[in-house]
Amino acid sequence: MAKDLVEDYRDAGFGGPLEFGARPALIVVDMVRAYFDRGSPLYASVERTLESTLRVLAAARDARLPIVLTGVRYTPGGLDGGIFYRKVPSLRIFDEGAPLGRFAEGIEPRAGEIVIIKQYASAFFGTSLAATLTSLQVDTTIITGVTTSGCVRATTLDAMQYGFIPYVVRDAVDDRDSRPHEANLFDLAAKYAEVVSESDIVGLIGSRAGWRSRTNQSSTSRDTSSARRDTSNARREIGRLCVGSRGRFAMRHHDPHRHIGQRGNHPPGKHSRRHRAGKLHDDESRYVARPDSRKRIARRARERDCRIRKGG
Repeated sequence: MAKDLVEDYRDAGFGGPLEFGARPALIVVDMVRAYFDRGSPLYASVERTLESTLRVLAAARDARLPIVLTGVRYTPGGLDGGIFYRKVPSLRIFDEGAPLGRFAEGIEPRAGEIVIIKQYASAFFGTSLAATLTSLQVDTTIITGVTTSGCVRATTLDAMQYGFIPYVVRDAVDDRDSRPHEANLFDLAAKYAEVVSESDIVGLIGSRAGWRSRTNQSSTSRDTSSARRDTSNARREIGRLCVGSRGRFAMRHHDPHRHIGQRGNHPPGKHSRRHRAGKLHDDESRYVARPDSRKRIARRARERDCRIRKGG
């Protein structure tokens, strides 16, 4: 007797759990007018999916998650569509400027949300999406959109292959026929992703609200601490290299502001009296006057006294 399908896959070792990460982002795949306009050749009767996606999108916006919206656009004639454009001739409705390529009502991107324009099924293929999510430190992708067997599946596989944990929202994805829809959800859940309900994902989104703000604050704190540590290390290194060296900028012990041969914290300038009158003696680490310095000091004292008497 043949095994139950779910039991067969479970016994074969499929369907391991993927824990929801700490830094999720939402990817809304191709929710454009072409799939909702009854006059479109790609109309798929997926209005229910739009309603669910709008609720998930609202939750993600409230939680301040990174949000990615994808669309499709080709140069007229599909030169940049390659074999895909030839295989699916109805893709011509996405030629640049076509109204059916615009986002569905309610899906329009807001300021700060990322828009990815693609030519192939996956939102990652030939785009900057992987680099963008990596720079944002995202570890989990929440995937909604259409169609399950096409762009949703391709995007989910690439998310997993780029190292982002994929969570597909069952209620917020759909296909033009239930058979490929259910088959692909089953296969994704078995091998590549977690498939969850709308209510479950809304709860998970709420538990990660504001993670970007916390991450940015933590990064700023780490950068400040790192800068201070680098400055301290540089000062110690300079002190180590300069101890015992000749010249007016030689340093004593580990203090980068203490200079051999002086009591203050400032090195003698190139044209200062102390610099001209003496030199730094490395062995004794003290200031030693040149033989003729006493004569110059005495002469300047006499000149000063003379100016005082004239002024009197």
